[in-house]
Amino acid sequence: MADDYGYANARLRAMWGRLLTTADYERLLARENVEAVIAVLSTTEYKEDVESAVLHATGVQCVAAALRLNTARTFQKVRGFFDAAEQQRLIQILLSRWDLFNLKTVIRGQIAQIPAADVLESVVPAGQLDMLALETLAKQPGLQAMAGLMLTQQLPYAHPLAIALHSYRGREDLAALELALTRYHYASILEALEGGSQHADLVRLMVDAEIDTLNLSVYLRLWRESQRTLEQMADSKSWLIAGGTVGERRWKRLLVADSVDTIVKTLQATAYGRIVDSGLRNGATDIYRLLERHLTTQGVNMWYGDPLSISMAIGYMWAKVSEVTNLRLIAYAVAGELAREIVRMEWNAWRN
Repeated sequence: MADDYGYANARLRAMWGRLLTTADYERLLARENVEAVIAVLSTTEYKEDVESAVLHATGVQCVAAALRLNTARTFQKVRGFFDAAEQQRLIQILLSRWDLFNLKTVIRGQIAQIPAADVLESVVPAGQLDMLALETLAKQPGLQAMAGLMLTQQLPYAHPLAIALHSYRGREDLAALELALTRYHYASILEALEGGSQHADLVRLMVDAEIDTLNLSVYLRLWRESQRTLEQMADSKSWLIAGGTVGERRWKRLLVADSVDTIVKTLQATAYGRIVDSGLRNGATDIYRLLERHLTTQGVNMWYGDPLSISMAIGYMWAKVSEVTNLRLIAYAVAGELAREIVRMEWNAWRN
């Protein structure tokens, strides 16, 4: 049955129980060097991935490689828990963010003429595009050839990439190219979720939250950098992603806001009111991090929803991504590239 999530969620409960705790993070952060961190990770769920990573990398690069391998392997494992057609479709939607991430990574590599092997060290093949597909794309002689191959093989994002390349003017136009893909990504997801089940509605909640976070982050940056130049702010067609919960009426007011008070008042009834109020009034430079943290918290909290719904899969995926982010920060701190106190402030621990 499409609504039977009991078996999959039982498997996910076991995996949730193996997520690292605050005590685990402290133990890792207390290590004297990255090699000691790697040794500790070799005693955890990351053992198989560390053993693969140490064959071709050392130090922080080894940790990063192990984390990428583990992320892809874990999410492919989660995908295997779901059998029904609707379940598989929704899980693919949740994992499609990695296809977008990987495609952007390959595109940046193509533009910068980075060797394919180096580009592939940064991808996480957890979505529909597997490592073989990504390797083939990364080895193409240029963006046009890459887009042509994607069209031939009917790969995800092939058509929006080909269309965007018609107006592509070079490296300085990368942001516009990526925005076109991001817009397509969310538009196609929202269309696929229309008129769906209660499970599709739960996925929609997180998709809307992602769109809100992206839009508000860009809006606040533009508002600050443009010093409230209304002409720049009002040109929402150049950056605003359709969807989300902020709503068209609020965006119309935000785009002509000439003060912090107006922005705060416009957003006060939304889930982002307090974050934006605190960030703008206190002159906080980390308002974007706070928005991302809010998004992650919302995602992880889905774990505590209906135990017979897709909410537990959503919650686990966000918790796993948060764990990987925490471990990456810890590796940099132990390597001396970040202050350990900052990492303690940054990490999210979902199991105490």
